[in-house]
Amino acid sequence: MIGGIRKVVGKYLGYHCTSEDVKKAMDFTFLERKIKMISGVRIRSYNGTQFVSRTVELFLIVQHRT
Repeated sequence: MIGGIRKVVGKYLGYHCTSEDVKKAMDFTFLERKIKMISGVRIRSYNGTQFVSRTVELFLIVQHRT
C-alpha cells in the first residue's frame, strides 16, 4: 500500500515461479519505485500458494538494512 491505497507496483508472470523469480521481481520494483526502506511496504500474493524461501528472506533482510 502506498499512502493507504492498494496498488500493484510489481508483478511476475510465468509458467513457474521460483524464489529467484520473486527476488528479481521485488528488486526491480524497489529500484523502479525508488523504495529504499521496505519497513512500510506490504507484500501480498494473490491466487497463489504461500511459500517460505530462504533466498527471499535474505534478500529482504539485506534490502531492509540498506
